[in-house]
Amino acid sequence: SSNSIITLYDVPSDFSGKAWSPNGSEQYALNYKGVPYKTVWIEYPEIEPTMRSIGAAPTKKNPDGSPWYTILVIVDSSRTATSGGPTVVSDSFHIAEYLDETYSTPSTGPLFPPGTKALQQLFYDHFFKYVLLQSVPMALLEVIKHLNEGSRIGDSPANLLSAGNLKTSVLKALRSGMGCGMI
Repeated sequence: SSNSIITLYDVPSDFSGKAWSPNGSEQYALNYKGVPYKTVWIEYPEIEPTMRSIGAAPTKKNPDGSPWYTILVIVDSSRTATSGGPTVVSDSFHIAEYLDETYSTPSTGPLFPPGTKALQQLFYDHFFKYVLLQSVPMALLEVIKHLNEGSRIGDSPANLLSAGNLKTSVLKALRSGMGCGMI
């Protein structure tokens, strides 16, 4: 909308303009806080160059240590960063912290209940590393059906699915990451 102060990024799909990628938690937090935002649609191959161009930090690191950029980023045009441009925040947890620090009101309350942030950070880090990242390849089998053609080229998710017996390897990694044999 024209009153938006936060910009989110998402990957277009056949879901008719509805956000659907991992940034759902950011949208939930912005809606909860009542902060206006807009969505900018970019294809998978555009993620890294776009995030670099806006000054976003990598969300995580790849196994080889290289930066990994995702669309888990917000740009707050109402706040000036030390660089002189808008404030750019990467990673869901850091975005939630930023929104709590910047947009808390008595009517909304915090995203992190008092005294729980350290525990939630521990859970988030563990869940991201040992569960979410391990399940991505299996989720991509379904996701690629909904991507625009522009996201099915280059280093897109479709190209990550060439390994044989994907389900077995993903389930094994999930079991290991969760420390149990329940899956």
